[in-house]
Amino acid sequence: REAAERAGLMADLFLNGDDVEWCCRIRRRTGQRIGIATASRARHPRPDRMRTGARYYAARNAFPAIAAAEGGRPPRRLLFRRALRETGRALAMTMLGRDDLAALHLRGLRDATAGVRGPAPGGLAFEPFAPPEGLPRAVRDLLFEGVARRGRIAIRAGTLPDEAPLRKALHDACVDPVSAPSERQAYRRPGPAACARRILARLARGPGYGLAIVPARGYPEDWLFARVIVSVAPEGFAIRRLNRAERAGRLIRVMAAGLFAAARLAIRGVPAPEEDQPAPGPEPNSRSSSGATAPALPRPTVSAVILSYNRFPALEKTVERLLANPDLAGAEIIVADNASTDGTPEKFHRRFRDLRLIDMGENIGVAAFNHAVARTTGETILILDDDAWPDDGALGHALDLLAARPPIAAVALHPRHPQTRASEWAFIDPRAAQPDDRFPFMGCGNLIRRDAWDRAGGYEEAFFLYRNDVDLALTLLRAGHGVHFNPAWTVWHDSPAARRKSPRWFELATRNWVWVCRRHGAGGRRRWLILGILGGWAWAHRLAGLSPRAHWRTLWGAIDGLWNDPPPPPQVPGTRSRGGGPLERLMRYRLRRLGKPHVREPRPD
Repeated sequence: REAAERAGLMADLFLNGDDVEWCCRIRRRTGQRIGIATASRARHPRPDRMRTGARYYAARNAFPAIAAAEGGRPPRRLLFRRALRETGRALAMTMLGRDDLAALHLRGLRDATAGVRGPAPGGLAFEPFAPPEGLPRAVRDLLFEGVARRGRIAIRAGTLPDEAPLRKALHDACVDPVSAPSERQAYRRPGPAACARRILARLARGPGYGLAIVPARGYPEDWLFARVIVSVAPEGFAIRRLNRAERAGRLIRVMAAGLFAAARLAIRGVPAPEEDQPAPGPEPNSRSSSGATAPALPRPTVSAVILSYNRFPALEKTVERLLANPDLAGAEIIVADNASTDGTPEKFHRRFRDLRLIDMGENIGVAAFNHAVARTTGETILILDDDAWPDDGALGHALDLLAARPPIAAVALHPRHPQTRASEWAFIDPRAAQPDDRFPFMGCGNLIRRDAWDRAGGYEEAFFLYRNDVDLALTLLRAGHGVHFNPAWTVWHDSPAARRKSPRWFELATRNWVWVCRRHGAGGRRRWLILGILGGWAWAHRLAGLSPRAHWRTLWGAIDGLWNDPPPPPQVPGTRSRGGGPLERLMRYRLRRLGKPHVREPRPD
């Protein structure tokens, strides 16, 4: 119920795709997974039955489900490929003579582009199946008309559950049918290229039989199988007389209409259902109209801690956004300033009189976070750089997750640039990544339980800057805690350093990466320790590009990290004696998109 209240009601799609769209929306908004219990089964008779009017809804409603799975911005190529599949189904129906059913697929594509929801406007027009008990008589009438004089009669094996009445009708007409083999057991849906090849082959060969009785599903082996096709389904049967030249012309028209609809869908996109908006209604801690208490647990209190150093304009922008965030209403906000020389403390006190700023007196790096967190009162700590702020709603989702799932100790928000929408983590594809409860990274925006922070010792102060967040994530994972990541929960990071690294970054980041591998790879598989050190070193050299200075600082940082012993990892209760597991997970993430550029998404309209 809590998930349904947060995700909203099912979209009004009338039929087909509503459950898929809803589950995708629940997963995206709650950050929780949808599981399947494979041993728990529900009977669903005739799952492969021939559909008539439902074809329209299957074609139309596939696209809202895709939009929900892709966060409202599905790739154009994905929409185009899905529309091509519906075009192929329309072509299959055309090859069986069911032009009425082919039109349902094309109409579904057109209405998907227009954002039509609910029942089909004006209803659906198609020829219903004739009652199944009339099949023997219909076949007898066709035989008396002489449709089999110029060819044989074929019956696909397994088409009918009981062929005795039909066999008797054929025997009475003094015709011996050919029992054509069925390929349904080994059938696989052909792709667009294979579909086109089969259609051309059928058109070239022409019908091989005078009369054929085939399944109404439209398998490729039944396309243009005979001059007269009787398509049979559990609901009944339909008779079609086919002409090869007329079918060829019809196929060209259907293909042109399908390609046009597919291109239009890819260009215009799919309007999101109205239900894919925050659901109106009571807040998680309020009572419903029936008087029952909502099952959502109260959110933990939160304190925001921001590290600042000589960037007051960025700090001012971040604090203003935090004050405007409804999920931080009344929350404690503390700024830890590392002895800025641009007048940040004075400017901050004049601009934000009611907020606290702690002047460290000197630049102590990430140790300032530890000093500031020690003075907070919240149950959770929002750790932010001075140029980073959480997206609207992301913090609320993260707080709800921590309230509902005690094993999760932290939530790593997804750092992205506010203008380009590019992810700072090249190993993450925002369109394909899934929520993860054992995420081995943290960045410029993290929400951490205060007790978990204290047990882990906060950030390792010997790192000074860089990789301290990754080190903390691995420490929490080794202690058996969860670090949750949902690619849809964004922290906007308006930092030029995310794109242009300084020489100091190349030295410290490389040294600290080597330290991370040595701290968390001891006792585990040595190959991951070696691979981690070499991989991080090579990645830093790749970022150095053509700068000799950056390459030298990278080399020096690697030597420093190997020559000097890293600080020992904290003794967190519950930490496994053997390490390596979180480091292996870290490297597997790195290797997913090694060497690939940042993923850029289109800007919002």
